[in-house]
Amino acid sequence: MRERPDEGELDSRVWRFIVKGGIFGEQPCSGAWRMSEDRVGRRYPFAIVRLGPPPEPGDPWYDAVASLLQNCVDNYWAQTRLAQSLQTLPRPGGAAATDKIAFWSDDWEVREFGFADIHDLAQNGLPAMRGTAGDGGVLSHG
Repeated sequence: MRERPDEGELDSRVWRFIVKGGIFGEQPCSGAWRMSEDRVGRRYPFAIVRLGPPPEPGDPWYDAVASLLQNCVDNYWAQTRLAQSLQTLPRPGGAAATDKIAFWSDDWEVREFGFADIHDLAQNGLPAMRGTAGDGGVLSHG
């Protein structure tokens, strides 16, 4: 049985994503998220999200956002430091396709998941992403 997000070790992997418009609002969005926890141990997903046409998956913008997320969570940055650091992110390059829902992680092994729609994401997304930690994992879904 898989652990709940609030049990066991805090998962430090950063998931980059592209989500088509109509899911979290009219516009597509892109960014990165990872699990975080507050000072009393409650866990929650922490995300940096950009609205509008998403950059291509290989754009350096995703790595910059992932690095910013890691530093913010691992070093308990204050909101002011995060806000200042967001201003220094590189501008993303060319736009990617905006008709998909894709999540990928780039730790030691690239893991990529695609989802058909919001129902597929809701039903299979988090369990699939949690299930790949250290197990060699599924490389694609959907």
